[in-house]
This record gives sequence, structure tokens and C-alpha cells, in this order.
Amino acid sequence: MNNPLLLILMVLMLVMMFNNIRKVRNMKKDEKYILAYTGVLKKEENAVANLNKYIEEETNPELKNKGLLVKVYTDILEGINPSATIDSISFDDIFLADGNYVPEKISKNSDAFVWLLLNLSKARSQSMIDIMDKLYEKVTAYEDRLGGHVEYQVFKAACNCLLERDVKGIEFLNKLLAGEYGDYQYDKQLIGVFKKAAAALLVYSGEPIEKEDEEILYDFALSQVGNRFLSDLELIDRYYKKEEIPEENGQVEEPEERLQTAVIEGKEPEEKE
Repeated sequence: MNNPLLLILMVLMLVMMFNNIRKVRNMKKDEKYILAYTGVLKKEENAVANLNKYIEEETNPELKNKGLLVKVYTDILEGINPSATIDSISFDDIFLADGNYVPEKISKNSDAFVWLLLNLSKARSQSMIDIMDKLYEKVTAYEDRLGGHVEYQVFKAACNCLLERDVKGIEFLNKLLAGEYGDYQYDKQLIGVFKKAAAALLVYSGEPIEKEDEEILYDFALSQVGNRFLSDLELIDRYYKKEEIPEENGQVEEPEERLQTAVIEGKEPEEKE
């Protein structure tokens, strides 16, 4: 082996090593955020206190602001007007990289749109139309940079459907379920979540959907995210099947305990198109 080739191999090994170290560090940073929001979804006793503590201590702007998106949800749960929390969120830190549009960052933070959907449905269930309008205004300010992403279009469609404002949202949701979204960018690991949300929104709007599209809502109801979303849309009784589970060791598992861990915790496997 000649020296130039050996040098190239050594450089490649060093690059791979540094990339792996960076990934491990990022995973450790994300872990606290994941624990904080998963506690909220699971309705753990100290979930709100733990989330607030996480936000207070987190130094990474991107993660801190995603944590604030979760706080919007807990504010509404606790009967607190989340307007101040929304005002404190820097969407630049979530959507942009040093003020610039980077498609990969949108995909990386696609879970932020999951929380935006949950915030919309929770606000709608409490008739907090002003909060829905505020979120819509804040996010659509990035239309020129986010418009080509499925997650953003589902968010816009959700606002329009829940507020019965614009049929264009329904048109996009139908295209998404039909697989006609090749011109858009999207996080392949979470596309299934947004398709399920699309199906739920269409049913909520009284729109007819294919039987196979409606079937995915039964699985959605068994996930932490889907259960919360469908509950706020008052569709949970229709899709959450409480079949009896065989008794084990003298104990019968309660329906709430059978809910799957939130798919956004580890990002679910890529869904086939």
C-alpha cells in the first residue's frame, strides 16, 4: 500500500470517527427533550414540572424552543393561556440554520410539526380560536421557505380544516393520502404520522375517504400522539378499540397502559409509499 492511499484512508477514518462522536453527542442532547415530551404524552404525574425544568436548563436554542412548543400544549392542558409561551418561541431556531433555509433541518425537526398539530387540536377542543390564529400567523411567516414541505402543508391544512376556512387544505390532504406528494420534501421516517393526521382531519371535516385510509386511524389511536389528536377531534371512541387483553399474573392491563410509546420518540420506521 503506497503512502498517499494510506493517508487518504486515515483521513476517512478520522472523519468517520468525528461524525460518530458528533452523533453520540446529539443523541445525548436529544434524550432529555425526548424524556420531557414523552412524559407529557404519557400523562406522567410530574410531566409539566419536568418539562418546565428542562426548558429552564436547556442551553441548545433549537431544543429549548421545541420544548416551548410542548409547553404550549401543557399550558392549554392546565387552563393557562399559552399566548406568552408562543411569543417566547424563536421559530428561526427551529426552522432555520443561522438564518438560512436548510431543507435537512426541517426534516430533522419534523417532530415540531407534530406538536404544532397537537397544539391546534387541543386549542380547538377548548375553542381557543385566537391561539390557533396566533400559531398560524407565526408559522406561515415562513411560507417561502417551508412551502415545499409536506409537514408544513399538513399544518396549514389542519388550521383550515379545524376552522372551516379553506377547501385547499382538504385538497392537499386528499393528495397526500393518494400518494401525490412527490414534488414535496418530507421526513421519510414520520410521513406515516402526517398521513394518519391527514386522514383524521378529513374524517373530522366530514369528507369521504377510502376504507384503507380510514383503517390507518385504528393504529393511530393506539399511539400516544394519535390518541391525543383523535381525542381532541372527538374521534377517539370511533377508532380506539378496547378489545379485552388476556389476564396475566392476576392483572388485567388497563387500556391507557396499552398505548404505544409516541412514534416521535425514536421516529418510526419509514413507511412504504
